[in-house]
Amino acid sequence: LPIVWCYQLIRSSKCTQSSLNLLYIDIAFEDEPNVQTMENTDRLCVIPPADWTELRDLYRRNWPEHHVAYTTIDNFVRWYEKDGGIKNLTIFCLNGSWREDGTYLVVDRYQLFVYSLERENCVLEKALHLLDWSGGLKVSSLLARHRQPVINVITAKSLSKEYDSETYLYYMPKDECVALRLIVPEGFELRSLAPKDVRQANDVWPNKHTGSLFLLQRLAAWNPNVGLYEQSSGKLVAWCFRLQAGALGALQVDEDYKRRGFGTVVTIALAKQIAALGHDCYGLVNAANTPSKQMFERVGFKHDGEAYWLRTIPTFAAYFAMPMDDSDQLVEILHPDWVELRDLYRKDWPKHEFAFYLLENYVRWKAHHSEVVKCYSLNGNWRADETFVLKFEKLQLKNLDHIYHQWPLRDHISYEAGYGLLKRLILLNESVGLFNEKDLLVSWCLSDQTGAHSDLQTMSSYCRNGYGRMVVIELAKRLARAGSDSKAYVLQENENSVRLFESVGFQKIQNLHWTVVHKQR
Repeated sequence: LPIVWCYQLIRSSKCTQSSLNLLYIDIAFEDEPNVQTMENTDRLCVIPPADWTELRDLYRRNWPEHHVAYTTIDNFVRWYEKDGGIKNLTIFCLNGSWREDGTYLVVDRYQLFVYSLERENCVLEKALHLLDWSGGLKVSSLLARHRQPVINVITAKSLSKEYDSETYLYYMPKDECVALRLIVPEGFELRSLAPKDVRQANDVWPNKHTGSLFLLQRLAAWNPNVGLYEQSSGKLVAWCFRLQAGALGALQVDEDYKRRGFGTVVTIALAKQIAALGHDCYGLVNAANTPSKQMFERVGFKHDGEAYWLRTIPTFAAYFAMPMDDSDQLVEILHPDWVELRDLYRKDWPKHEFAFYLLENYVRWKAHHSEVVKCYSLNGNWRADETFVLKFEKLQLKNLDHIYHQWPLRDHISYEAGYGLLKRLILLNESVGLFNEKDLLVSWCLSDQTGAHSDLQTMSSYCRNGYGRMVVIELAKRLARAGSDSKAYVLQENENSVRLFESVGFQKIQNLHWTVVHKQR
């Protein structure tokens, strides 16, 4: 396992979920990269926003061969214009050579978009080796010609994939989009999606995941989108978004309104919006979704190759990257900033000398071994001078008494049976405890004999901070790494727990009943 060092500057001991945009540092040893793939001088460089327009325009050549790269970078150019302080968005290149090879890696929160003009993909593969994969990445809109270097890196790093799906790319030039005939059915109207409608779209999205609501909310706020509404009821019946790479996506029709051509209506409507921006239009359709493929072909889109979506499972650093809300993320601090980071700890000398000398050491080591150390902060806010650290650990027997005395069922079952059950679960099954900076156990979740989340509890003085949600997610991740799905049994009348599990992404599939049988006297 990697070695991890953490350091924190604390000015206030009181910190809530909403203020966790503070300093968090991990410095971890990782395996040496494959020497046949990497050069000692190779490094990832950040392409600054001031250069993004020039990067985008590289892909005008041989139009429309590189239209996906063009619309991807154009999307982030427009987003940066809307919010110059946008978090968790970085565009990398290898050794600053993007003008020569047109290679980029866009990391947008947990999503990765890649492209290269170099036919052999050597530069792209080297850059991918240098990227931090530890938190898990969703490789998005990955064209077939760039798939192999991604697979090579995943294999070399022994990463596991959560999924790997193929989509068909359907393309239409803007002039043809403009010429499309749009017929809005009588009794319906087209509008941009309202915030409440985005939540509806996310709730029924087959690709719903942790962070997907924030993704769709941002797409609705910053990108073209369309919804078809029933005028009499105001109900949203069909909708379509434009994804970061420019593709039509999250296209869906309400179950009660299918087979009436409404998917075609919103597809044409959004294609015409995109053409009005001067862009060609394309969509990505799952290879197994025959009805959607047929719909795009009827509209006039041409099949123009394949693209892939795959997600890697988090590794070690994910233990320290638990999101506090949908927009939080662990961000690597690049080596050129390490000296500035080190010098933060000169204040109040020698109070923070441990951190100073630790970083001083790694500044020197990094100069000789570029991949041996990585340094991280929460949301890139390492210049902030406050922090709050929570740690996850597997529960131990020393926590048993504390857990038992908070157990809601202790008054309904004998001490021997209840205490013995909790003891077995802690000893033999997976579990998660959340501890504060004083090593006090504040929230926990066990897995029962069936492998379900159970005995979820948060100390009353620590409620309403999102800690229950955190341990539920952490336990689900640990079970997933062990090869198990997650499930939970929640009392119907426990509305808070029902909402918690649904907000994480659990879906109700059936009702179960629990019966206590008493011995006859």
